Amino acid sequence: RCCQGLSIMLLERLARDLNFDFQLYITADEQYGTIVNGSWNGMVQDLSNGLAHMGVAAFSITRMRARVIDFTHPYFYSGFSILVSEHKRSPPIYAFMEPFDSWVWISIVVSSTIVAVALSLLEWNSPFGLNPWGRKRKTNYTLGSGLNMVYAILFQHTIKTKSPKAWPSKWLQNFWAAASIVFYSSYTANLAAFLAGKNAGVTITVFTYFQLLEPNRQVGILKGTASEMFVAKINNQLLAKADTRNSTLPIRSALALLGNGTFAAYLDDTPVLEYAISTMDAQCTLRLVGEGFGEDSYGIGLPAYSWLKKPVSEKIMEYHQSGFIEDLQDLYFRRSRCKDLAIEGQLQASRMNFDQHAGLYLLLLVGVFTCILLMFLEHATFKWMVPYWRKKPTKSFW
Repeated sequence: RCCQGLSIMLLERLARDLNFDFQLYITADEQYGTIVNGSWNGMVQDLSNGLAHMGVAAFSITRMRARVIDFTHPYFYSGFSILVSEHKRSPPIYAFMEPFDSWVWISIVVSSTIVAVALSLLEWNSPFGLNPWGRKRKTNYTLGSGLNMVYAILFQHTIKTKSPKAWPSKWLQNFWAAASIVFYSSYTANLAAFLAGKNAGVTITVFTYFQLLEPNRQVGILKGTASEMFVAKINNQLLAKADTRNSTLPIRSALALLGNGTFAAYLDDTPVLEYAISTMDAQCTLRLVGEGFGEDSYGIGLPAYSWLKKPVSEKIMEYHQSGFIEDLQDLYFRRSRCKDLAIEGQLQASRMNFDQHAGLYLLLLVGVFTCILLMFLEHATFKWMVPYWRKKPTKSFW
């Protein structure tokens, strides 16, 4: 058996109810039917030439086709839509820094250093501060003490460090603690939302006419379909830009071209695209964008003046009334697995991967190597610079 789907199940039901047998075949050129060089091809050609008694597929009823063949009562009403493929965004190695703008990071580092210097100066110049002149204290509050205190407060980390004793320093320390709460809370909230958003694809909600005509956007339309006829009628410029392809598996070919970025969008009948999303979207990246456009309906093609038109049309209307057609639509266009996964994903926290934290580990690695270089610098200073300084006169500035 060559074929399956809603139209085939409808044909099987008609054969059973009207008591006839059928033999399926695919047209030689694998086309629905369009005019090429003044003559019809595809299913329309076979029907008009008497080679087939019925044309069963996603066969759109159009005015041009109805001039040469007959159609039964429509069994499916729809329109046309645009299909796009979402692409996962790869987080950069510095993803952990993206919740804040670069200027915000610079301002935090600069303000931290300024506060540390201010703390040190206030302590050195206060009679109650930790300095050699303040109540003969043996413990000095150095610039390193200020930097240690400032960054410990900024990162909400509890460590053993020197606390300032002067009241101006204490007030400044408390003001910095209040500012650090805002920095820390904003970063934590934005980081969670930002990294979770990185797990989602780039969602396109609508394509405008001008976006479809952009030079860097390639649009696909299956040749010989009603969607191609509709686009040709409303916009020849878009049709001339579109890549019309003739393929044995048009939808699968379109999915492959959407996946590798060759197509930015693919135009076709809405039910065909919905079926592709429901059954062929293994990676859950396909999306219909915008609202559908145009009007389309499917019918069974028949040779002109065929005696089958009346009994088949009556049965199709009966199937509409009994709900059989709606049951077929539910069977083939039910909610896809991807929609179920999307709903589950809204109820569960997004799982972070290694790529989203790689920059943080790289930063730690850079910190380790920087500390090793500083250690060598300390040894070099102690070995060569300290003896030099000790030999200088005590009254010398250097």
